[in-house]
Amino acid sequence: MRSIARGLFALLPLLPSVTSQCAPSGLVVRVPPTLGANDSSLTSTSNSFTAPPPTWFSGNWHVTYSASPTYKQLQDMQYDSYPILPTCEAATPGDCGPGTFPGQLVDLTSFTTSGGGGKVHTAFGYDTPRRLNDPSLGPEWDAVYDFKGAGDLSYVTNSWELLSWGYDETGAGYMAIYESAVEGSSPQPATLDIESRSADGPSDLFLLGLKAQLKGLGNDEISALVDGLGVILNTGARNGTAPVVCGSSCQSNAGAGAGKGRMGWRD
Repeated sequence: MRSIARGLFALLPLLPSVTSQCAPSGLVVRVPPTLGANDSSLTSTSNSFTAPPPTWFSGNWHVTYSASPTYKQLQDMQYDSYPILPTCEAATPGDCGPGTFPGQLVDLTSFTTSGGGGKVHTAFGYDTPRRLNDPSLGPEWDAVYDFKGAGDLSYVTNSWELLSWGYDETGAGYMAIYESAVEGSSPQPATLDIESRSADGPSDLFLLGLKAQLKGLGNDEISALVDGLGVILNTGARNGTAPVVCGSSCQSNAGAGAGKGRMGWRD
């Protein structure tokens, strides 16, 4: 599932923009572009934000904090991502079929539920860079992805935007992500998630600093989401286990329950 090395170097020249190869020094944050990062009335902190290379997202992440009431009811939440190697060489993305765009990512979320006996639920979909969907956008829209669920969750769509990324004081990678609201038959409000390479997540001290920086952006919606952040319980049941293997049933979200944005689930 993580065997992407053979095609990775072929993929990189096709990515939609040039991004930083190094994590920022210190905490750097930005306003989500969809909430007006270019608004001159907002703090200029966003100007120092540089998007990571898309390979930053690849691999296994632990969702350790969230402002979503739905997510906070879940446990042992993990996010796995890897690039979809393009199979279409058309000059414009519109001429390619689904799942073939350079820069697209696989989006696999897995988690357990309280009283569920440790059963792991999954949700599978695809993340497409916003600049691929709209080539007229500038580099300030890097690290903004449009999510679409697959199969039985194909009706679930929203977007997610990277607000901060790098390494905490222990050396573990982290990222703060803003998710837009999910519309339709199973609506979900916008949320803020903190993800980490460590199952324990960032330390309390690091989290305090990150929260302060995010609230310092001066955006009312982001500030409210920061105040609403809560812990996603890690029961330890999945510690030391391999990432989820997502076969055909998983990839089609067969028997999916109500959509929860990137965190919809199947039984």
